[in-house]
Amino acid sequence: MPRIVNPQIITAYTAEGAATQYQAVGIGTADTQVDCTPAANAQCLGIAFGSALDTEQVDVVTTGAFIGIAAGAIARGAHVRIAGVSGQLEAVTPAAPGATVNNTVGIALEAAAGAGEQFSLLIQPAIVQS
Repeated sequence: MPRIVNPQIITAYTAEGAATQYQAVGIGTADTQVDCTPAANAQCLGIAFGSALDTEQVDVVTTGAFIGIAAGAIARGAHVRIAGVSGQLEAVTPAAPGATVNNTVGIALEAAAGAGEQFSLLIQPAIVQS
C-alpha cells in the first residue's frame, strides 16, 4: 500500500534533547525550540522531519499528512497523542465525554499493528475530550 505523505508546513527549530525522525515533538521552552523528550499526553507541535542532536536544528512538520511511529496498535481513523518521551504515538481511548483531556497530534490515516511501526497520520494538533 502506498504511504500517504504530503507535509504542508515544515518549520526549523532548535532541538531540546535528541530528535529521531518521525517522532512527535512538544512545545519547547523558547519560541525557537522544540521538546524532543515530551511527556505522555504533552501538547504537540508536530513530527520531526529528520533526526537531530541536542541543540541542533530539526525540521518539524506542523501541518499535513506525514509519518509517525506507533507505541502500540492503532486503528485507522483513531485520534492519536504522544505516548511518552520517545515521541511515539498512541490511540486515544474513547470514554465518557469530559473524562480526560487529550492533547492529540492528529488522526491516523493508516493502521499500525504494534510498537515501532510507522504509519501515516494527518497532523492536526487539537484538544479532544474522551
